[in-house]
Amino acid sequence: MFVFLSLSLAKRYTEVGRGGSFGRETVEGRGYVAKDAPLIFGLGLSTAASAVLIMVLYLINEAFGATFYRTPLLLWPVPGLLFLWLGRIWLLAGRDELDDDPIRFAIRDAGSLGLGAAITLSFVLAWLV
Repeated sequence: MFVFLSLSLAKRYTEVGRGGSFGRETVEGRGYVAKDAPLIFGLGLSTAASAVLIMVLYLINEAFGATFYRTPLLLWPVPGLLFLWLGRIWLLAGRDELDDDPIRFAIRDAGSLGLGAAITLSFVLAWLV
């Protein structure tokens, strides 16, 4: 939930920031004003950090007790990789280098694809090994 909330806030931040750079005070049909950008940025970073925290809590409380993963220790890289990916999204959003849609950006960006592959590999290896 927090991953997707962070991504949706990244999209809103990009919309508000671009609108403000063109001199528009409001975002059409969204209810945001240009002055909302710092708040949206802070909320986006907070939800990204919360997503990483939730993943760590999952690993500690659920993954090690579950019999689904044969080697749950192989899941420990996932919070760090998730942190890198969400941090990259927000870094690029802050630089105004993010597309309007973070998901579209992620499927075209080599760094995002590499981090996604590493996360997937971590889950697969934890399940199989």
